[in-house]
Amino acid sequence: MATLPNLELGTFTRIELSPKNKGWWTSIPAVPGWYAIETTAPAAKLEALVPAANCEKHYNFSRRVTATALLQSFNEIILPSSEGQSYVVYSGEGRNLKSRAREHTHGDKGTGCLGLSGYDSLTKYTWTFLYRTCEAHVPGANGDKLLRTLLEQRWRAQHGWPLLCSQ
Repeated sequence: MATLPNLELGTFTRIELSPKNKGWWTSIPAVPGWYAIETTAPAAKLEALVPAANCEKHYNFSRRVTATALLQSFNEIILPSSEGQSYVVYSGEGRNLKSRAREHTHGDKGTGCLGLSGYDSLTKYTWTFLYRTCEAHVPGANGDKLLRTLLEQRWRAQHGWPLLCSQ
């Protein structure tokens, strides 16, 4: 029986994410896979953000950080060990990596996403989008949703829960 390989961020393609720059995502393939978002933005800065107006489905950073309090008390949340250190604040899977990349910066107000372009104060921090296609990781899997979900949750169980993830 074959062994299903774990996701390792070292095998992911890394792209500089520019919260205000439309089009930073053009080189990302529109195929199924996994992704993560890293930043140097301090957790306290993210928690203090006021949600962008008229974007009811965009994630409320303050609410999400507050919701992690119990997991933080057990040291299960990914946080930087020093100021300015890059850390994973979000991880996910999707059937179209390019769309998810675009949505997390320039998502429609009715789309569940980070909506990073709505926060001018975040542009002074480093942001990176990492991705791995299903085909590169498990050839022939055809982007299977159950496979994507399993490996996403396995990665979180092994490495900790990203600060801005809710499920």
